[in-house]
Formats: sequence, C-alpha cells, structure tokens
Amino acid sequence: CGTENAYERKSIIKDNISNLIKNNGLDKNNVLVLLSLGPTAGILAREFIDDDICAWDTGHMFKFAAKKFSA
Repeated sequence: CGTENAYERKSIIKDNISNLIKNNGLDKNNVLVLLSLGPTAGILAREFIDDDICAWDTGHMFKFAAKKFSA
C-alpha cells in the first residue's frame, strides 16, 4: 500500500484489496484483512466491516500489545 498518503489513496487501496479477494475467488467469510496504514486503517476497517469483510487495524493491536493490554 505504500508508506505515504494512505488517506489520499484509501479508495484505491480498498479497491485493490477487494479485487484481490474477488479475483482469487476467496470467500469473504474466511478472509481477514490486516491494515497497517496509520489513521486510515481504522477508516478502512470500518468500511470493510460494512461490506461484511473482517478487517483489523493492526496499529491498535501493536499499541495495546506493547502496553500488555488484555481484555
């Protein structure tokens, strides 16, 4: 996805991931999209969830892991 301007390219990034799922015949119920895109990851995760595709903002996972957060 690149290292800069993820927000400006979020539609392209989402389309690329969606096309990857579709073009490879993947069942979206068995897909987990991991997003490491700074603040844009949370936005895209929400959009993927709205499309019934499980997506995680990994930045938060690493942030909580570093703090030894547990639920």
